Amino acid sequence: MMASFTGNPHSISSVNANEYSDIIEGKKRVVHEEFLVYHHQLSAKESQICSQLDAVCNTESDKFQRSLQPTDDMIKFLTSQVKDLQIRFQEKNMLQYVEMHLAGMHQFLEEKNLLEKSPPILSIKLKFDPNFRDIFDKICNIEQISIFRYDAYPVKYSHKQTPNESVEALAIDTATNRLFALVKSTTSCVKIFNTNDLTEVATFADQKIMFPNNLAIVGEYIFIVCDRSILKLTKSSIAIIDLVSSQTTYSGLAINYVGPTLYIGVAEKLMLNVFDLELKQIKVVQLRTSDETKHRKHTRIQHICIVQLELYILFSNTNHPFQSFTLNGDPLRCIIPETALTEGRRFCFDHHVNIFITDREGHRLKMFSNEGKLLHTIGHEGTAPGNFLYPTGLAIDESGSLFVTDGKDNAMLQKFVVIKPY
Repeated sequence: MMASFTGNPHSISSVNANEYSDIIEGKKRVVHEEFLVYHHQLSAKESQICSQLDAVCNTESDKFQRSLQPTDDMIKFLTSQVKDLQIRFQEKNMLQYVEMHLAGMHQFLEEKNLLEKSPPILSIKLKFDPNFRDIFDKICNIEQISIFRYDAYPVKYSHKQTPNESVEALAIDTATNRLFALVKSTTSCVKIFNTNDLTEVATFADQKIMFPNNLAIVGEYIFIVCDRSILKLTKSSIAIIDLVSSQTTYSGLAINYVGPTLYIGVAEKLMLNVFDLELKQIKVVQLRTSDETKHRKHTRIQHICIVQLELYILFSNTNHPFQSFTLNGDPLRCIIPETALTEGRRFCFDHHVNIFITDREGHRLKMFSNEGKLLHTIGHEGTAPGNFLYPTGLAIDESGSLFVTDGKDNAMLQKFVVIKPY
């Protein structure tokens, strides 16, 4: 505490300067001591607060770590579940793969039973998987079944001459699962078969069917192209309802379902005549050639097909027997070269746009990619199952099964079941 002064204020001058200095120093010491006390109290309070904060942090950290433990366990559990699911998925894929081939084996066993119980039917495999060839070969013992048995040759005929009868073309009606076969003979006819077991359903013969070369099914109608005429028939109760005669020799028939219209080839003239379904001619399409699509003299249109508004034509006597054009006749692609075919007669496409062609003089059925690469060859000259004598007729159903007919006496109608996927 500060000392009180009494008396005359001017008497301070009488106070010794040293004493005054001691008083000031004393007050400084008192203030400094008080500061040290307060600083000590503040430090203690700060330490207390820090301890409390550390305790709180440790507590919350423990709680947080304890909360993370179930999450870690859950992650480990889910990871193990994922691994388990991956293993199961791989096992399921393997099971599906095995089941697929078991189903294929079962299908062929059923076909074999059909052969034994209710002929005629013939099923041959196109084997694209080398790992399963031996398995299928062991369980599929197929016997030959003759569907079309032609008259025997007279003795004066040589073995290589064309038979009196031949199956020129096949067409499948998907609505009724019927196979229509165009038989060319002295009395030409249309034979109808069930596509499942190849049992004959009906036969239609008429004198107006003269030298037929192709047929097609459009809705409720059947169209037959002969050398010098076009016939229109009803499909339900088969009967000829219209006929157009011509001085032109026709060869080949294709359906453009956008319209629809008929594209009919003119023999040896690289020309197509287009008709509506009432058999009224609409236009003429002249096929144009390029340096790559050179044709020789007497080039003939063998078969025509329209797929996705692209015109595919199989020729004879040309450096590229299989080519594609626009619907106006402009060349698009030369797909198959002359060296790949001896004499192609009919072709068809599967769902993968692969091309199947009957090579008549080569006695084979050939499978090409859409780019013209030879993928597979079936059969050779002979009468055993899977072999051919001048194969001509060819058709494919929605399941991918192929139907092929020989063009020789004692000819066979063979059904080829394709193993999928290929």
